[in-house]
Amino acid sequence: MNPSGLKMEKILPPLRAVMARILVEQYGIRRREVAEILGISPQAVTQYLQGVRAPEALKMTRNKQVLGIIEDGCRKLASRRRPLMQSELLDLAFQVSSILGKAEVAEEFSQGVEAREVLLELLRARLQEEQKAAELFMGLAVKMRNDLTRLLFRQIATDSIRHADIITAIISELERGDNIQPDLPSVRELEKLMQEEQAAHEKELQEVRERLSNEVISLLLDSIDADEAKHDMLLSKLIEIAKRRKK
Repeated sequence: MNPSGLKMEKILPPLRAVMARILVEQYGIRRREVAEILGISPQAVTQYLQGVRAPEALKMTRNKQVLGIIEDGCRKLASRRRPLMQSELLDLAFQVSSILGKAEVAEEFSQGVEAREVLLELLRARLQEEQKAAELFMGLAVKMRNDLTRLLFRQIATDSIRHADIITAIISELERGDNIQPDLPSVRELEKLMQEEQAAHEKELQEVRERLSNEVISLLLDSIDADEAKHDMLLSKLIEIAKRRKK
């Protein structure tokens, strides 16, 4: 869906105007490159800088919190010098509109159907990025001759595939429009899983790292530790949710 279809036409032009001014004046980036980064024409950049286009950008910069968020986004753009992705722009616009609170755009976002459409747009854009990442890293894995290096890139690709599955499931739930209330195991079952997970941690892999002293193997072992930490976090949060539901 085009951003204008989300009734964001009142926030996107001034947002781009503020970003164009920051990139040119604070980071000294040429106007043509700023146009490429923001996905607009060089003429639009000039008009933004002259205040001819989107003059309401001045009001946006009066909010210090909004300005801080935009400046942070511009800092990242200036550092990487790559085009701004649509999902990033929409995410930034959503943050800005939320902070503005009583502004007209924020009121539009607060309406249930429109807010859901914004979320779906963000999720669909992220889904495409995860799918591209999975394809890219799987392609790299195929090219690697060493099993360990191949496994490292396959792991990253698998993570992106899993992320895509999660996002797809969330999109399906939002599209149904029902009140999302996933079922959970009992608190007792979750606590038992937590105990078993923690028992698995007792067999530390640090000695393996020290004995092998191989950077790629260390990375793979680090990924195992990261997964275990993530499992602990997920189970802890699920136990908290399950306990709240019992009350």
